[in-house]
Amino acid sequence: MVISLRGLALPVSLFLTCSAGTLRAQTVKQPISEDSLRRAIVQAVGNKLTRSHFAPKAFDDKYSLEIWESFMRSLDPSRNIFLQEDIDRLSPFKTLVDDDIKNARTDFFDAAFALFQTRLKECRIFSENILKSPLRFTAGEQFLPDRSKSAYPASKAEKEKLWLASLKYSVLKNYMDMEGKAANPALDTA
Repeated sequence: MVISLRGLALPVSLFLTCSAGTLRAQTVKQPISEDSLRRAIVQAVGNKLTRSHFAPKAFDDKYSLEIWESFMRSLDPSRNIFLQEDIDRLSPFKTLVDDDIKNARTDFFDAAFALFQTRLKECRIFSENILKSPLRFTAGEQFLPDRSKSAYPASKAEKEKLWLASLKYSVLKNYMDMEGKAANPALDTA
């Protein structure tokens, strides 16, 4: 069977012309604002969760709390970035996240992320200041590597102590790992 391309020339050229015009018309539109884009994403996620998810959940205060806790855990799993006052400030959102999603708002996520960025900058400054001087290791110092169940630091001073202990722990752990590899080259798999 032979297909003649002569008969397709006009439809193909019309299709390409219309497609190009459509693409050009789409690019001439005003750019979408970041806020509008975020709202659209939240609305799409909310719709997907309530209508198309394989195991849809009721968007209620219980689910809101689950989202809040999961998001906060993902931002600060070691509880060494946020202060307790930040958690207190974000706590009213615990039962409002579902309402935000239903109404395509990002109030909680914006507030949490703004605080997170501020506190992360503080942590960077803490670390840089700590590392300007040699670390001193004294007997009797303690550090809990898994702080996922610990309280958030109550103050910046307490948080800075946590970061100092964490940096010391990291240095000692790396040193011990290097010593172990030097003593047993078979452990060095890299």
